[in-house]
Amino acid sequence: MILTVLALYTSFLASSVKAPQLIVPYPKNGYKIAMALCLANALLFLGVSIVTGALFRMNFDIGRVYEFRTEFSQSLDVGIFAYLNLWTQKIFTPFLLAVGLHRKNWMIVAFCIGMHILYFGLTQHRQHLFVPALVFFAWYVYKKQWPFTYGLILSGVFVLFSTILIMGLDLKVLGALIIRRAFFVAASVTEGWVHYFSENPYVYFSDNILSSFLATEYTNQSLPMYVGDRILPGLDLAYNAGIVATGFAQLGALGVVIYALIMGFYLRAINSLIRNGVPAFIPAAILFLPVRTAWAASDLFASLLSHGLIVGLLVVWLYGSHTQTDGKR
Repeated sequence: MILTVLALYTSFLASSVKAPQLIVPYPKNGYKIAMALCLANALLFLGVSIVTGALFRMNFDIGRVYEFRTEFSQSLDVGIFAYLNLWTQKIFTPFLLAVGLHRKNWMIVAFCIGMHILYFGLTQHRQHLFVPALVFFAWYVYKKQWPFTYGLILSGVFVLFSTILIMGLDLKVLGALIIRRAFFVAASVTEGWVHYFSENPYVYFSDNILSSFLATEYTNQSLPMYVGDRILPGLDLAYNAGIVATGFAQLGALGVVIYALIMGFYLRAINSLIRNGVPAFIPAAILFLPVRTAWAASDLFASLLSHGLIVGLLVVWLYGSHTQTDGKR
């Protein structure tokens, strides 16, 4: 709890510290480049799913996702596609959906919603079913110019009524999706990591970045698998955790502060683009999943690269050229 508060406060300070406002230069035709990039990758994912045959083996049974997840990943996430597929699902398609809503292009909106349903069927990650609703919510809040407190109140009401409904009707699957996964899993896993590395040596980045220079028991290990095997031996479980847990694993409380600072500076860069004209809901819509992943389910550096934080920043930057050209926000 204390480490989480420390991380949130550090990230907030880094993102809000006063500094001269930068005028961000945008590339010519950046908006068109962003749209073409996102659409091309969505179509590429569709093509790969056809070529590999994964499209014809889709599963839409929410209760059986773990039976098929590894199989589909082995078919689709090969080589560079391990990165491209994640970026397409978490950045490119949500961006297209956000732009479609902003421009009231319902053909793009329908295409993106269909793609997210397809992503669920092909990846077995249930979060894809909720992304269109999150993007729509971000767009609607921006359109209505609601204050931040409205969003918090609505979120609280949604969680309250969802909990009452789930408990009253014994909806176990829905409860696992909305309540347990969102509020308890990440916290429990983080506590497990902190407890383990409070009693064992820190990693000091010997698992990856410094593995060539520093040999430890963690060298060339997948930390989520390593920790999972120590905490729940024999289950072959990836104990994925966010920046609080992984930062602590690397350098203790100092690692948490460093990771939180990097995240804060990242958010500051996004804020700079918003101040330079990018509609606030665009980065909010496309970065919700990557930022949530960074805080709850992945090491910061993996989130920056694999889960699309850097790519998302690039797409938002490219979109910024459009706001300067036509003045629409």
